[in-house]
Amino acid sequence: CWNAAEIDPFKREVNSIKDVLWAFGEEVDKLSQAREVYEVARWLIEKGFKPANNYVIKDYKKLVDMFEKPYKFAVTLEIAVEDENKVPGWEELKKELSKFFYERGTFGGAENGSV
Repeated sequence: CWNAAEIDPFKREVNSIKDVLWAFGEEVDKLSQAREVYEVARWLIEKGFKPANNYVIKDYKKLVDMFEKPYKFAVTLEIAVEDENKVPGWEELKKELSKFFYERGTFGGAENGSV
């Protein structure tokens, strides 16, 4: 797939991964295209490219789930506020958590839970 991912070679970041399964139409080869996109994305990650944002992490995670069948489990965190001045916004917190898990060899996503 010649347009599987958009990268920034100077920052060594993956800016987007093509979501071929989302596209409209009844293409017979969508799964094989998804496999090609997965191979390109995996190669980029193995070569040290980092996801530029949470959308890239989600798209890559969908491909990993589809083709690698990884061991998955849910993690629940109970967080208490100690210093309101240091509490980031929800989007920043999700980004930091994704980065934390990525640096440890895992991919995950945070969802807004109930209080």
